[in-house]
Amino acid sequence: MTAPRLMAVTLAAAVALTAVVVAVSGAETVGDARTATDGALAAERSATDAELAALQARIAELEASLSPTPPPPTTTPPPSPSPSPSPSPPSPGPCVGIAVASGANVQAAITAAPTGATLCLSGSFGISAPLRPKTGQSLVGPAHIFAVGAVLDGIMLKTGAGIGAVNVTIQGLRVSGFGDAAIVCWRGARLLGNELDHNGENGIGCGLEDGGPLLIEGNSIHDNGDTAFVGQGAAAIKVARGHDVVIRGNRVERNIGNGIWCDLECHAVTIEGNEVLGQTRKGIHFEVSRGPALVLDNTVMFNNCAPTYWPDPRPACALPDGTYGPQGAGSPGGGITTNSSCPAASTACVIRGNRLGGNMVAGINFRDDGRPEGGTKEQNGPGCCVGYDVPFNILVEGNVLGGDRLLNCSLAGITCGSNT
Repeated sequence: MTAPRLMAVTLAAAVALTAVVVAVSGAETVGDARTATDGALAAERSATDAELAALQARIAELEASLSPTPPPPTTTPPPSPSPSPSPSPPSPGPCVGIAVASGANVQAAITAAPTGATLCLSGSFGISAPLRPKTGQSLVGPAHIFAVGAVLDGIMLKTGAGIGAVNVTIQGLRVSGFGDAAIVCWRGARLLGNELDHNGENGIGCGLEDGGPLLIEGNSIHDNGDTAFVGQGAAAIKVARGHDVVIRGNRVERNIGNGIWCDLECHAVTIEGNEVLGQTRKGIHFEVSRGPALVLDNTVMFNNCAPTYWPDPRPACALPDGTYGPQGAGSPGGGITTNSSCPAASTACVIRGNRLGGNMVAGINFRDDGRPEGGTKEQNGPGCCVGYDVPFNILVEGNVLGGDRLLNCSLAGITCGSNT
């Protein structure tokens, strides 16, 4: 698996979720088992509701501290067969800072500006090398940053192993046409109200190296990805080894690969209120990661190479065996999926209140990839991913499946409550 320079953001939010794994065994009759399950579900739901309320209070405090409020993307993507779109966040007032006019050398302006400065970009800027902001700087549009020639990344906050500019805000920019990622993020990043499209591997790639926090909010991330990266990192948003991560209110549409992907020891993650539509693979994927994690109130539809978006699956929906189409149930293919995540020793992962429909193979799906104590996956690297084996600690309830299937709830430690 390639390491697509993933990163994170420092928004102080230590999320605590405690959940109960429901186990019903030894019931002598079906009626006894059902009664025991209902009682355990009620106890678990009560505990989880209290923890969720505490987490949402922390998120509200974070929202109150954020300024300015993210603007809507500079360009609206084409209409899709999704339900009514989420309301755009209100526009902030005019940018106050160092003016950078269309056609100017943006990197020269960044270099000349002090740490913590706000640069107000307007117009269009073709660049032949990645932009590298300083710690605490803000790049604020509306403006379009696009690649001139073969440029791997658009804006690089992480510049090496353990090295990068922290607490950077990227707001109101369109970033397009780069060979790898539009934005390579790092700890404390706030990515607000941007449009990220037609990039090769990721709209946003964040390798946070066990750091955080990170806020990704109000962005339109569409038409990214290349079949060369599928299975190796292709995603609209990919975060690895990050904590205190909030991914909220984004529209993620028609990307090759996964939509929102947390991979390799993510924790303290909230994925909330996003529209995730029409990816060639999974819509929201939580892989080899642990709780606490909340996947709440998202609209996740037409993912996993659904013909609504991909009437001809070639070449975008390429599979390892040389065929084309959706991933199978064991991959796990579907809209919201986990793979060897949320072990029983960690705080719970909660999948609640999401709206699904039109996802191929499954709306919600789980997999045990056999990653026991000691870690057996060579590609994860030494010291990574210890103890991601069954039983898990996952609660799934209150989701509207819209005709999609709910698969593999029988894995130990996964509790599937009332889902319609």
